Amino acid sequence: MDRMVETGEARQTVPEEAGRTDALIVIPAYNEAATIGSVVLEALTVAEEVLVVDDGSTDATAELAAAAGARVLRHDTNRGKGMAIENAFQYARENNWEYLVLVDGDWQHRPKEADALLTACAEGPANIVIGSRYLDGNRGETALYRRVGQRVLDGITEANTGYSVTDSQSGFRAFDRTAIETVAVTDAGFGVESQMLESASERSLTVTEVPISVNYDVPDPNTSNPVRHGFSVAVRLLRTGGIRYPRFFLGAPGAVLAAVGFVGVWWTVTAEATWTLSLVIGLLLSTLLCLCGVVLTTMSVRTTRAGRH
Repeated sequence: MDRMVETGEARQTVPEEAGRTDALIVIPAYNEAATIGSVVLEALTVAEEVLVVDDGSTDATAELAAAAGARVLRHDTNRGKGMAIENAFQYARENNWEYLVLVDGDWQHRPKEADALLTACAEGPANIVIGSRYLDGNRGETALYRRVGQRVLDGITEANTGYSVTDSQSGFRAFDRTAIETVAVTDAGFGVESQMLESASERSLTVTEVPISVNYDVPDPNTSNPVRHGFSVAVRLLRTGGIRYPRFFLGAPGAVLAAVGFVGVWWTVTAEATWTLSLVIGLLLSTLLCLCGVVLTTMSVRTTRAGRH
């Protein structure tokens, strides 16, 4: 069974500028030895305490983070980003932090910009402030396939939560005390960013964004496949949406598929044309669309009824 180990508090390096005392900056990290020291040092200029949750790294991430001045919580094994964030929220609750800032440890984000997130959080009325890479229209700096994927995830997230944001997958975000106390972190994987917004929506919290810069030229970039990552997050969002809003996520697409399939079957059967292989394939595809639509519509009705009981 995994256990969480806390590494000592002694700081070997302390920045000249002291950070604010009401905010905790948390860096979930896994094999970030190339950048973690620099990220911690800059974060300490914004907040007096920086917590690195080392998720079972096999390199010197934990040691370098502690040497730079961070408090370190270590997982014996890699348990996923969501579990690291859950530990961060638990730590913030237990130690009565007024604000919590999450920032990635790969140097794509500049920790000094956490000050803008904290300012927006303190001024209110937002309970959660997301650092957006795209708020100022800087999508051109990101690869096209990433921009398209991000738009899709933003749209599904908005349908799930009601929050219209430009960077739903940003790992750079600040939480006030209300959010720290009420947001439930239940997704162990990289879908945690959207899952936190779903939890915030269920608790009627307010979310806003502030612009941040982004650096994709990092020393040791994330090696996870962005397409596979985006697809897994989208599937999770659609599954959650199907449970929360079955008529929208299941019923509406089901009705469209059934209608398109029915029209295709009707046209194929009634067409005065010689039966060819293409016509047969068209009939089979139309029938499949019709059946899929009926299944989705039926699932929508059953899910809606189950939710009423």
